[in-house]
Amino acid sequence: MHTRGLAIAMILCLAVSVSAQEETRGLAVSPPPEWAKSLVSKEQLAAAETYGIPVAFENSIGMRFVLIPPGEFMMGGKLSPEETDRRWPGGKLEWYQWEQPRHKVKITKPFYLSIQETTKGEFAKFVSEKGYKTDAEKAGKAYAFVKQSDGSWKYEERSGTSWKDPNFSQEDQHPVVCASWNDAKAFCDWLTEKTGRDIPGVGAGLKPAPTYGLPTEAQWEYASLAGGSGIWWWGDNEENAQGNANIASSGEEINWTNPFKGVRDGHTFTAPVGSFKPNAWGLYDVIGNVWEWCEDWFDEGYYSRSPSEDPPGPSSGQYRVIRGGSWLNFPRNARSSYRFRNTPTLAVTLNGFRVMVVVR
Repeated sequence: MHTRGLAIAMILCLAVSVSAQEETRGLAVSPPPEWAKSLVSKEQLAAAETYGIPVAFENSIGMRFVLIPPGEFMMGGKLSPEETDRRWPGGKLEWYQWEQPRHKVKITKPFYLSIQETTKGEFAKFVSEKGYKTDAEKAGKAYAFVKQSDGSWKYEERSGTSWKDPNFSQEDQHPVVCASWNDAKAFCDWLTEKTGRDIPGVGAGLKPAPTYGLPTEAQWEYASLAGGSGIWWWGDNEENAQGNANIASSGEEINWTNPFKGVRDGHTFTAPVGSFKPNAWGLYDVIGNVWEWCEDWFDEGYYSRSPSEDPPGPSSGQYRVIRGGSWLNFPRNARSSYRFRNTPTLAVTLNGFRVMVVVR
């Protein structure tokens, strides 16, 4: 009798489980929202169906996210440090060694990533609602690119510089700058509290609700390449940055000494998010516009010992990782594999961030 009862219970549990899976799968096969139809790939649609979650969603403050499918990629510099230096002289070999060794990494779980960098307008909602003061505002200064009396430009600390006034003109649709890593994390915490259950079929069904955060360094590089194997998501030629990225280019107010060759992007400083073409997974500005903070602590030798699956980054450190380059950067340091770092409190008019969603 006991055995028969146990068997019946197991059958009932299995039926409930299958029913729940079918219900979830029904949510996944619903078509993507209209804005996402031209952005998402077959790989993203297949992942959404496999995992029973939406391929894209928009939260209650208007931030849009696409699903990044799991998979494998080669992480790190495609060129050796010496090759990078020969192709784009003027940097430091030490910086390029941080990208080595190139190694295979497997991202085992899907995650959502915002299609655009966090905007000044979105950040302003957070500041207003929470009464938040950024690290730059507390310090009364931040690093800005300042025009000198002789017409040259210099990066220096400038009093009064913050996300509100970065020393150049910005509107709400521009990416927020002068946001420290601490500021970015505080924004993510607020977003989790405010919109954590906004994901159709996911947020309402999971306990705890999915959380917002910053992508790991591996997630960022994987998403930036979007299935490609080039130096950038568009390939290996810097000239093809035209129309794809806001970087140091010719024909701008600043007379760059080593810009992307043959590129005119029309923006001396930041551009409104989404001004350029997205990569194959629907992500805008993964190269240029602003550097993007990652979750990880920085360790220059981490690649030699990082795990091959879902590397979380070092457990501690002095600096946090930033990726992707900015409106100021040349080809050598605005590549998908290029790694750099800043202290978590540092506020710079080059730095911003993009938000990811952990689906547990």
